[in-house]
Amino acid sequence: MFRTLFNNRFLQASTIVFIGSVAANFLNYAFNLVMGRLLPPEIYGELVALFTLLVIVSVPGGTISMILSKYTADHIAKGETDAVSALRRATRVPMYYLGVGSFILTLILALPLSSYLHVPLVPMLIFSLLLP
Repeated sequence: MFRTLFNNRFLQASTIVFIGSVAANFLNYAFNLVMGRLLPPEIYGELVALFTLLVIVSVPGGTISMILSKYTADHIAKGETDAVSALRRATRVPMYYLGVGSFILTLILALPLSSYLHVPLVPMLIFSLLLP
């Protein structure tokens, strides 16, 4: 019984994803624990505010990535490699403009966001470089 379970490709892939997510969550916990101990409270608050902002801003990109992955997987499953190439060509330029636009928008909003979040301007500018 266990032999057939371990030979199941779906179960193997799910196990790898599960172990990876548990490891990532543990490392996230360890990072926050160490940073909470090493940094003064106000700087740790700035770090958490920037990470939270990064998570909020990354939601649209993650959504677009999931949608493109789904359509790419559908085309690959059907053997339509030309459709995958066409999809990549069709989304390359809009994604470029979306990245440049989000970068410019973040640069414009860096000063108001830094004053709202009580974060110095330099980390906000570095954050804007991380976005695209």
